[in-house]
Amino acid sequence: MHCINCSTTIEQGGSFCLHCGTPVVVEANASAQKGESTSPAPPPPPQQASQPPLPPPPPPSLSSTAAAAGANFAAALKKGVADIGNAKSADDVIRTVKQNRSLMAVGAGLALLVLVVAFRMVSNAGSPPACGDAEVQTTLRQILNQRGVYNPSIGGIAEESYDSKAETRSCKAVVSQGSDVTRIEYTVEWADKKADQILVSIQAED
Repeated sequence: MHCINCSTTIEQGGSFCLHCGTPVVVEANASAQKGESTSPAPPPPPQQASQPPLPPPPPPSLSSTAAAAGANFAAALKKGVADIGNAKSADDVIRTVKQNRSLMAVGAGLALLVLVVAFRMVSNAGSPPACGDAEVQTTLRQILNQRGVYNPSIGGIAEESYDSKAETRSCKAVVSQGSDVTRIEYTVEWADKKADQILVSIQAED
């Protein structure tokens, strides 16, 4: 090492120059020779505060659960009624009611009402109404009123035959007005099947 003032060689470990007396700063010289920076180290980055975990979502309310259950019940009931409307026989209707829990849940009375209405719809979709159907009897009374038989009583209604190809029922009944009793024969057929309109014709009187 050399003195920075007079360039005189200084022995290793000396603290000043023996020639001129200039003090020797070993650490400063060593740092300058190595080219190291004496600037302080940067501070560590601040630690981010940990966020608390999000609370779990609240359970579904009772009202929303009930609404969902009601919607599912209504959809199942609607499907069951539609299946009954498409049934072709009593066995199909009974099987549909047993398989659909919604129909069973509405109660026996309402299920029976749906069953009767469905049979009425199925019957009208195929063959014409029965000989003793209320609509048939009303039409018979209208025809008899036009023939001068007012407010008659109609009884003894029976079906004699049914022509499935022509979809025509041959029927008979007993008409009474006071002491007068008359046997009539009539037919029931479709006037307009799509419009659910029937045609009743009285064919003979005794």
